[in-house]
Amino acid sequence: MGSALAAPVGRCDAQVMARDESREAEGNVAVVVAHGIGNQLPMDTVRALVDNVFGKKSGLSTSAPVYNRMDREARFLDLRRLMLVKTRKRPRVDFYELYWQPTFGTGSAGAVLGWALRLLRRTPEGSQMRRVVHTVRIAIGLLLLLVCVLAIVAWVLVPNRGWELAAATVPFLLWALGVARLLVSSVLANVVSDASRWFAPGPGDIEGRDKVRLQGVELLRGLHRVDANNRPRYERIIVVGHSLGAVITYDAIRLAFDELRDPKPQGVEDPPLVGPPDQRQPCAWNFLTGSPTLLSSPNGQADDIARVDVRATAERYHEVQEALDEEQRGLGVPWRVTDFITLGSPLTHALDLLGGKDVTLECRMSENELPSCPPRGEQQHREEVWKREGRPTQLAAGADGKGRVAFYRGNNESGPLRAHEASPFATTRWTNLYIPVTPWLGGRPCRWSGGGSIR
Repeated sequence: MGSALAAPVGRCDAQVMARDESREAEGNVAVVVAHGIGNQLPMDTVRALVDNVFGKKSGLSTSAPVYNRMDREARFLDLRRLMLVKTRKRPRVDFYELYWQPTFGTGSAGAVLGWALRLLRRTPEGSQMRRVVHTVRIAIGLLLLLVCVLAIVAWVLVPNRGWELAAATVPFLLWALGVARLLVSSVLANVVSDASRWFAPGPGDIEGRDKVRLQGVELLRGLHRVDANNRPRYERIIVVGHSLGAVITYDAIRLAFDELRDPKPQGVEDPPLVGPPDQRQPCAWNFLTGSPTLLSSPNGQADDIARVDVRATAERYHEVQEALDEEQRGLGVPWRVTDFITLGSPLTHALDLLGGKDVTLECRMSENELPSCPPRGEQQHREEVWKREGRPTQLAAGADGKGRVAFYRGNNESGPLRAHEASPFATTRWTNLYIPVTPWLGGRPCRWSGGGSIR
């Protein structure tokens, strides 16, 4: 990916630069970009994204003018906000970079090697990680075999001077090993250590991880602010994560969603909610997490056409997400993250990177510590009590009211349904761009969108 912009950054256009941002707030789109591992520099990743999508490398006949503005949400003064102005065909788009490298710092080569050895010794759970580990094991075995063969050949060809030959090559080998050690240590400590410290942290890495996560949450929180007229700054927020940045933005989304999932409290001027939840919130009421899934038609009546399997029909699942998002916004839910896009995400190997012998990935997902797409939901602990009292219970994975739900009622039975904290992907569409690993680490680009899980 390139880093040059199609249009001169920061050029002055009096009409655009003098425009009041508060007048443009309606319909604006924010794009948050998080970089991957390594010694990344500010703006490199976001500039490359804008250039490849809208600039000279996009293949468009005319590249869009890109403006460079102050980023008042940034922690670092080197960060800027790139902006595409509003046109007849698109709203204004602001690009922000979640630049986390200085916050997390660097690690040590020894910790990386220890983490890699543990992964190589284990039997991988995921099929993709299994292919990687087996290929690396074969490569190491072939390298050791080659060294042994060369030693035997040298001994056979020079039977009487083998020790002298070995002694003569020792200084050269030590020098070569020293150079290789410096190069490898630099790469491991400054690049790969980001991944090892994130997925296999020691006590000294916990604070750094929390700071990075909070940095992402603060950015999303700032983009969700409203103006003096209670209008949101952005109609849509799109989050893009590359490499380890995909995991960081995943964590930022799940943590920020817990703060921004509540419907707006009913005020004096607001009309009261009328009817039972299955009629006033049909999308949320019938957002089921089992398979097959029963989804209601707009009038709240279930029909055969709406019966789909969200894990297999991504297009239908996206339609349900859009309807649910519209319903949630109508209740004053402030959540505006409509899309989560990951590229080269380590979450492909979540079975091995986020799970272990003591606490598996399945355990963390079933306990709703880690949200999945689509959300699994949770069994309401009040369901059985309400059924004994003859009160209506929310439909879940079956018409009998049993199973897990992604939306539930709070203490106020007459109030709106509330999204479960582990259900951000009920309304947020997750698209993953990836290259599946084939034997010998080959592959071709693919796209996954919608149902499934973080695996």
